[in-house]
Amino acid sequence: MWLIDPAALDTDDGRPAYRQIADAIRDLILRGQLKTGDTVPSEANLADELGVARQTVREAYELLRGEGRMIRRRGKPTTVRASIPVRRLATSRYGEELARVLSGATHEPTAAFCTDHGITWTEYGIDAAFTEIAASASHAQLLSVPEGTPLLRRVLVEHARGVAVQIRVSCLPLALVKGTPVADPAQQPWPGGTIAELYSLGKVVERVDEDLRVRRPTQWEARTLEIARELDVWENTRVFVADGTPAEVSEVVMPASGNTIHWSSNLEAAIADHRRPHVTATAATA
Repeated sequence: MWLIDPAALDTDDGRPAYRQIADAIRDLILRGQLKTGDTVPSEANLADELGVARQTVREAYELLRGEGRMIRRRGKPTTVRASIPVRRLATSRYGEELARVLSGATHEPTAAFCTDHGITWTEYGIDAAFTEIAASASHAQLLSVPEGTPLLRRVLVEHARGVAVQIRVSCLPLALVKGTPVADPAQQPWPGGTIAELYSLGKVVERVDEDLRVRRPTQWEARTLEIARELDVWENTRVFVADGTPAEVSEVVMPASGNTIHWSSNLEAAIADHRRPHVTATAATA
């Protein structure tokens, strides 16, 4: 018998059978009885063992895949997916990174990505594919360049402890990066990320514009991130502006489940200005 006792399925429970099965497997994962890479029974075998229809097990597995807890690859058994800590993405990272590079100190091997995931630099990996393309209408608008301008397109699949957790598609003007280390895939991951990369090109980022939306993943994105097509993803379009001109645009895709986006606005300067004594001018009279 596998780890689920058939007697545990209760017709008076109120939950559908597929949800009872999914809840039982999830509990096994959370308690560590099922670990990363462990194989779960086939739909047919577990259905026979539990005395339920195969469709019931399929629905349970689809629910767990949708949560990112299991991986099903074509021609291979279904396995437990690695558990990655929930990320809290804060916009304050940009100011912190800019202060670090402006200090002139040698940048240690770290990045906000590592902090987000609670991993070390050696546990951070990137699969990088670089190509030269002509700017589409949308990229031309985002980068404030004429349509057809040569760009360097970088597809970066970012891994935490061997698990692909984020896809970043980055475009930069080819004239800015050609022949520099930024155009070399072997330089990835780059300590400090985009802020540090652009600083190496003489660009001091003064603003980062971000547009966030939720959508369903493409087939390639779902396969790369090993998530179900039914699981929503965040798509975050970031534009890094330096000297008043967009220098890089990234489209970042990550599972919506397990990621929290945090914005924080610092109003201290406005408060300080409000509290500063103001001199009221009066018209001179004869």
